[in-house]
Amino acid sequence: MKISEALTFSSLPDNFQNNIICFIKKLENLGLAVLESPLHIQVYGSYVKVAIREVCATQ
Repeated sequence: MKISEALTFSSLPDNFQNNIICFIKKLENLGLAVLESPLHIQVYGSYVKVAIREVCATQ
């Protein structure tokens, strides 16, 4: 099953850009499609890959 999820980052510190770039590259290395906009990131891919990564990232 495929899934699409939008991620929004808020309350960002001054040096946020490098962290977000690194995060996006990690998602892409997992084989997920990532579309970026100024307001959010959309992640497309296998439900298992997207859902499991989200749970791990919030712990």
